[in-house]
Amino acid sequence: MAKAHKKTVDYFPHPVNHGRKMQALERKFGNDGYAVWMKTLEELGRVDNHVVKLDCEHQVELFADRCLVDAGRFIEIIETLVRFGDFDRQIWEEHRAIFSEKFKESVRAVYQKRRAEPPSREYILSILESEKGAKLVEQVGAEVPVINDYPDIYAHHPILAAQAVTGETEESNPKGVATLRKYLRTLSIEDSQRGARMFREVLAGVYADHKAGEINNPAAVLNKKLKEICA
Repeated sequence: MAKAHKKTVDYFPHPVNHGRKMQALERKFGNDGYAVWMKTLEELGRVDNHVVKLDCEHQVELFADRCLVDAGRFIEIIETLVRFGDFDRQIWEEHRAIFSEKFKESVRAVYQKRRAEPPSREYILSILESEKGAKLVEQVGAEVPVINDYPDIYAHHPILAAQAVTGETEESNPKGVATLRKYLRTLSIEDSQRGARMFREVLAGVYADHKAGEINNPAAVLNKKLKEICA
């Protein structure tokens, strides 16, 4: 059996000079910006596969406390680093996780000594997608419900309700369902309950038009309407 290689590191190179991005970060957030940046890099080295998951409030609070900032300021700094390109935008926006291609490349020499490759971005995404699918099944069940009237839309998880209204499922159109999840996450970033309510309101409107025979492709219409409000 092949030996399993470590997917963590004990150190990473730290440059002595920083560019304008870090100057802008410090100018906006003071030492808090630098502390969050450095402690996040340390955490990326410490955790398996160099990906830090922050998809629940408890994880955010713990990490923010470690950085000695409040949770709101912590997220603002992380999102600034995402905009700067230091952390992967797709992985943050779709999975609320931190991954850095720059960090991965900075520790490549460590993996070369192990005669192994560092975890790739594609590998990280596959893990996160798999975990997200497992959580969805665990939280809301695998069966798509039957939608007979408006109350049914509000009685079920919005993604399952959307699958029932549009007729699209994980089996028939997994990419389409993944896109709906993305829109729901986007709407729910600030307030999960409000995000779910907005999603359901759009879905209810599409359901009404479809039921009245005014639209033939509810999946396409739902996707278009969600895209517009998430833009």
